[in-house]
Amino acid sequence: DKRVWNGELVLNGEQCITGRFSGVNEDFCWHLSAIYADCNRVARRALWQELLVLKNSLNGPWVVCGDFNITRYPSERTDCHKLSGAMDEFSSCIEELELVDPPVLGGSFTWRRGEDHSCASRIDRILRCAEWGG
Repeated sequence: DKRVWNGELVLNGEQCITGRFSGVNEDFCWHLSAIYADCNRVARRALWQELLVLKNSLNGPWVVCGDFNITRYPSERTDCHKLSGAMDEFSSCIEELELVDPPVLGGSFTWRRGEDHSCASRIDRILRCAEWGG
């Protein structure tokens, strides 16, 4: 609603769109990055690098959310018993970005495949900067 928020496109990347939002009647600005990450690990590395560069150019709170197409821990995927290099890269990126990864409420998985849901994982996340506590 333009009566409440002013929005401005900051970045329109291949796997990420970032906007800056400021309150119309208040001195408050925050950023939102919407993610649709590539399924390919090498392509995702470009996203991790893009986010790291972006972090240094933003002032104010930041939310990064969407489909990252990777889990962070083996427990977030059915039939996964060890940490992969791709998972480790994702976790390292979250830590370098200094983002908080709050727990999922209402279930362990955000994506399922098949009628019997035999394949499931947590590939969708909402990450936030630490300054937005809660």
